[in-house]
Amino acid sequence: MIIDARTLDSSSKLHADVCVIGAGPAGLTLALELGRLGVEVCVLESGSIDWDPSSYRLSVGENVGLLYKDLEHSRWRGFGGSATFWSLDVGVDPAGARYRPLDPIDLESRSWVPRSGWPFGIDELTSHYEKAQEICGLGPLDYTVGGWALDRDGNHPFVTPSFEPIVFQGGPAGRFTRDPLAVVGASENLRLYHHVTVHELEMQATGDRVCEAHAVTRVGSEVSATAAIFVLAGGGIENPRLLLVSRGRRRAGVGNEHGLVGTHFMEHFHALTAVLIPGEPGWLEQPALHSWHVVRGTPVQQMYRIRETTVRSDHLLGYCFSLVPTAVAGLPADVRSDIERAGGAPGDWILGVDVMSEQAPNPMSRVTRSDRVDHAGLMLMAPHSRQPSLSWQPADLDVRTLLRGQELVAEEFQRAGVGTVLTRLTRENIDRELYGGDHHMGTTRMHDDPAQGVVDADCRVHSTENLYIAGSSVFPTGGYANPTLTIVALAVRLAARLRRVLGAG
Repeated sequence: MIIDARTLDSSSKLHADVCVIGAGPAGLTLALELGRLGVEVCVLESGSIDWDPSSYRLSVGENVGLLYKDLEHSRWRGFGGSATFWSLDVGVDPAGARYRPLDPIDLESRSWVPRSGWPFGIDELTSHYEKAQEICGLGPLDYTVGGWALDRDGNHPFVTPSFEPIVFQGGPAGRFTRDPLAVVGASENLRLYHHVTVHELEMQATGDRVCEAHAVTRVGSEVSATAAIFVLAGGGIENPRLLLVSRGRRRAGVGNEHGLVGTHFMEHFHALTAVLIPGEPGWLEQPALHSWHVVRGTPVQQMYRIRETTVRSDHLLGYCFSLVPTAVAGLPADVRSDIERAGGAPGDWILGVDVMSEQAPNPMSRVTRSDRVDHAGLMLMAPHSRQPSLSWQPADLDVRTLLRGQELVAEEFQRAGVGTVLTRLTRENIDRELYGGDHHMGTTRMHDDPAQGVVDADCRVHSTENLYIAGSSVFPTGGYANPTLTIVALAVRLAARLRRVLGAG
């Protein structure tokens, strides 16, 4: 059932077995899985069902670290969450996204990556990845190049001692923005309320359980929800913000006894790290190297990563890149000048080397509670409800990985004789060249030790018996791959866990 919260009477009390806050990929997956298991679920969504530009003002915040896009443009409130933003043309849908599971090394405790390591290994996620593939509208859980016949020639010059090809699958945004509408609307034990913004979690007098979620509708009516279990599914910025502003019985915020809420904010570093001027124009005409292909009904794209042996020997982070045919005329002026000095490009086209690199967990990269009252607080005259403040901070290991990866690209491509490589990143300009992928991770990180993580291996807030968190904010590390497949897999895993908890209760 879908309900417009603007029609609720003021002081309405909502109740369910589980209250999920947020209807993005994490929240919807969790709610639908719980509903399928017979659990009564209430979903509170701040935004609308359809596109609503006014939702932007609910996500306003400030940036105080590395240059980052305005927060209202890096996340979205509404049915489907940030999937509403997706605009990658994957060959069968112009509004899609890349998918790939984490690699086993991403979950390891790596000696050269401080604070790395998940409480479990990749085997814990494998069966949930299988279900996530189905939910996301993907093909089989096969991410080998050979499995998709992308290595028809057996080799090509972009396979080198330090790099190897990998596969991403493509999936449509509609799996979260459109397809679930009918299922949610017809469900008898799942109620989704939209246009209602949660602004505080109220704790019981004992301080170890959430007793109520307080919210305000878009027309200013105050409502609240009670449940046996509460789950935050608002994303890597909103989840910590809501914990930090809920200070009724916890002066530092809910779950923040060790000052970890909001810390270790991670993104994926993106940049045009180099341009390749092909020695032979034919490289631009080999779509297997860079384009999306539909293989047995599934969109797939070949990209490239630094081999694990090199990652371990050089003490690097996860790093992958794509080769993008790009018209010289569309490049920045300084890049065009470099290409001219190198003798020009055949046919006025080059291959851009677009990198997506892992960010190491860094406690100084963080989301905090700003001094500015947010939109919900202004409506309620509630000064505790503040906007988030983001300080995105790269560490030396992040910069070293980006520069070493670029160096390897130049060395090995030139050694292979495929053309001229012009690198772009330096220690002096890297802060200006980097941008994020709207992948907000790590701010309520998972760890068995409450002094090192906000949630435990079951995604339960350590200090709160009935509060769980879904989404990439629980990631201890993020690897190089887009996070949505792992977000959905963890939501499937959490649904099974909550069903067992409710059954035991």
